[in-house]
Amino acid sequence: MSDKSGTKITRRKLIATCASLLAGAAGFQVLQSCNSKSETEIIQADSQKNNTIMKKIISTKNAPGAIGPYSQAVLINGFLYTSGQIAINPANNELVMDTIQNETHQVMKNLKAILTEAGMDFSHVVKTGIFLQSMNDFAVVNEIYASYFSADYPARETVEVAKLPKGVNVEISMVAFKG
Repeated sequence: MSDKSGTKITRRKLIATCASLLAGAAGFQVLQSCNSKSETEIIQADSQKNNTIMKKIISTKNAPGAIGPYSQAVLINGFLYTSGQIAINPANNELVMDTIQNETHQVMKNLKAILTEAGMDFSHVVKTGIFLQSMNDFAVVNEIYASYFSADYPARETVEVAKLPKGVNVEISMVAFKG
């Protein structure tokens, strides 16, 4: 198979092109049949379905600013990917670590602020990752975490890690979707 310039297109290149053109939930069905279509047919199918990738950086003053080269969250085609949040109070930029309960509540408040900025709430969350300094805090963190959701809990993993940024005890990241 060749493109318009006559350059040979390998199956691997075609699949990679399909994946990049059709990133996101809307393009998944077309991607499945990508092997049998030419690059031109895939581009035409993509344009006909009006699949445009929309990426937006989400930032709010109601959550702590990034402490490195990353964004608080990225919204792409209805999916919101948050960076891991730790218990920094955005009002004074200080850590809240007096108790694991207060620390966890501050993390959840930071995530709520990011969700709100993106026009979402905890009902839109489909996946979370919880990172704990010690699994001994699991029950307390789990109880507080659960109090922020009303039903249909998201998928989740909780892992103990050797160390977290700024010496905190808990960090949580989320993926949310609003179609």
